[in-house]
Amino acid sequence: MYKIKISSYTDIGDVKTTNQDCILSKNATINNHNVGLFIVADGCGGLAYGEEISNLVVTHFSRVWNNELKSILLNKKIRHKTIDDLLEKAIKEINDAAKNFGGQVGSKVGSTISLLLTIDKIYYIKNVGDSRVYIIRKNKITQLTEDQSLVADMIRNGELTKEEAKSFKKKNVLTMCIGVFEDIRTYSKTGKIKDNDVFLLCCDGLHNHVSNEEMVKIVREKKIPFDDKAKALREKIEEGKANDNVSGIVCEFEREKHFMRNFIICTLLILLIGILVWIGVSWKHICEHYKCWTTIPGKHCDICDKYIGSSSVIEKEIEP
Repeated sequence: MYKIKISSYTDIGDVKTTNQDCILSKNATINNHNVGLFIVADGCGGLAYGEEISNLVVTHFSRVWNNELKSILLNKKIRHKTIDDLLEKAIKEINDAAKNFGGQVGSKVGSTISLLLTIDKIYYIKNVGDSRVYIIRKNKITQLTEDQSLVADMIRNGELTKEEAKSFKKKNVLTMCIGVFEDIRTYSKTGKIKDNDVFLLCCDGLHNHVSNEEMVKIVREKKIPFDDKAKALREKIEEGKANDNVSGIVCEFEREKHFMRNFIICTLLILLIGILVWIGVSWKHICEHYKCWTTIPGKHCDICDKYIGSSSVIEKEIEP
């Protein structure tokens, strides 16, 4: 079982007047399963009601956490397909609710979603839009999600380089997001967690300004308290340059040290040492008396302070 350390932070940035990001961090032990749910939702600033839709994402998954997910985890056997179907169903429900809301207010509404669900040593990722999930394993960082954006499609098609993408005017145009499309298409990934793995979920307001190298450096910097890791990533952005909301969640998975197991091992070691000491003392006693047994009959044995007879040891007489 893994112990999860969590650091989260969301900030309005240097330019925006409202924070349209919404984040969620949940961690609990359910039916002996260590479970974590982490979400970054970035309300689309180019559309109306971004704040409401990102909040809808988080509120809906909070209900899923408290109800459907707990019900599944109470079963003895957890099937990957059951978990995947649950996440897909929840995202579709959110998309439908967002579209209905947009119809009611007479406006297009939208939000991204980056979701990480961990159950013991397995992780599940669902992603819509251009928010991201990274994994830092040892000192190597890997982006686990694929951006669903115009600029990302152009890079994948060889129409644009990563360097050119930095100054591309339409880099904020999404090809998929919550609330806009009838049929939502998610990017999914599943894998195994290893000891000391760190996951980073963040919106484009963070990953557009903080390089991969800087992310690794901050996450692995021991002088920064873990609770402050997400805030330290935000502070890495040059003052006045945060032209969007900035949100991030950092979670590290550390294998728990089992007290009872360690106690049993220590107890067995102490017993083993005691047995070895006893054997050593007994062997010394045997070796010393070997001198007695080999002493010439009629002579005195200095070890036992006895006289040796012809066939047996004779006690030394005490003078009256």
